Amino acid sequence: MFYLSTHTFILILFISICFSYILKDWAYDFQDSDSSVGNQFMNLIQGYGATHPIAPAAGNHEACTTCDGINELPLSSKNFTQYRARLHSVTLHAGVNAGTNSNIYYSFNQGLVHYLVFSAEAYIYAVSTDFINNQLAFMKQDLANVNRTDTPWVVGLVHKDWTMEPQAYADFAPILENGGVDVSFVGHVHFYDRRIPYDSVTGQSDNASVSADGSTYTNPKYMVTIVTGASGDRELDDSCKKATNPSYTCSQNYGYGFFTAVNATTATWTFKTIKPMGNGPADYSDSLTIVQANHGPRN
Repeated sequence: MFYLSTHTFILILFISICFSYILKDWAYDFQDSDSSVGNQFMNLIQGYGATHPIAPAAGNHEACTTCDGINELPLSSKNFTQYRARLHSVTLHAGVNAGTNSNIYYSFNQGLVHYLVFSAEAYIYAVSTDFINNQLAFMKQDLANVNRTDTPWVVGLVHKDWTMEPQAYADFAPILENGGVDVSFVGHVHFYDRRIPYDSVTGQSDNASVSADGSTYTNPKYMVTIVTGASGDRELDDSCKKATNPSYTCSQNYGYGFFTAVNATTATWTFKTIKPMGNGPADYSDSLTIVQANHGPRN
């Protein structure tokens, strides 16, 4: 099992193909101690990364507080410089294939799943609207072009959800719902939280799709959001506040998860803790089956 000292790590298991994605924050932080922290972190994951593909996303800790703004040049001296440089191979492959030439926002297919990686950080750090507009245009076009016969499942990968960056989701939420994104994995906060299908545009939850025991969502009307920020951090741990959002279950214990697209209509998610934190039970685990008979855009 692969485990990193960053607070947002998820291990994805898709059929017989295994890859990982990290929703940030990396290394806490790449540039610290004259970049020695970033060097140590990359050396730590080098062996794993040499044999397992990793799909990265950028978070607020990649912004580089000593820099100004977001510049789309991969090796610029502006924000996200270390993230762009250290993960430049993602730009050269997934970024090029997706037509973005970026490792900040891009997409790729893996088996029955189309993955869309994007960033909410520009709404805090951007000095112009260029990055925001370019990313939104890409998200709309990318989702409109998904072949739901080949890749029926669409999964979003981003550092923050609507509770963490509402300004960004005023733009994101209609695109994600209209584009028929089935599941979104996010991080940022230091806990695990499996949400009830919820539309942040209308503020409506789809409780009818949730089984009596909560283990199955059948034909959810809205995107399913899972917060997986529970894999460790150097900051204070956050308390899981289940009552403040459309949450079914949550835990502040550190852990990891597996997402499996079983077939065109069934996907599963499992989460397990690796050590107790705070008042949470040491053996907390969570399992979800999503049954979606008809994928695609929602009104």
